[in-house]
Amino acid sequence: MDTLPLHFTKITTGDNTYDSSIITKKEFHSYAKEFLELPDIASPDKMDDYSEANDFDEVLNNVLLMYTAKKEDEPVRSQTIMMQPDDMGNTHVKTILVSGVQSSKDSTVTKNMTWHIDKRFQIVTKTNKSGQSEKISTIMISWE
Repeated sequence: MDTLPLHFTKITTGDNTYDSSIITKKEFHSYAKEFLELPDIASPDKMDDYSEANDFDEVLNNVLLMYTAKKEDEPVRSQTIMMQPDDMGNTHVKTILVSGVQSSKDSTVTKNMTWHIDKRFQIVTKTNKSGQSEKISTIMISWE
């Protein structure tokens, strides 16, 4: 991403607001950091904490690799990798979906993150605090 002449656009929604703006590569990196800081669930010390399943979605023509946390205290609750087969029988990753939850004394934050390879990523954050209504915010970063 650093060596390509790309233009980045950020779209944010939340609390009945909508905003779009052009952002710098440095800002892009700060948002992409959310994905880069996720635990590697394929690492030897994490892989036993997740169950694996696979499927083929005929409508989307995608192979799905699905990973689900065996315990509820894992920061990454689920991850799905969507791969599309080509004419030669090879598959290429098209989309990665990650769901995670972080809890503290007074709140729970759920993040649903989606990375569409070579196109955009999106982070939907749902915050629940006791005695308050749920707050939902979305950040989408696209590039061209």
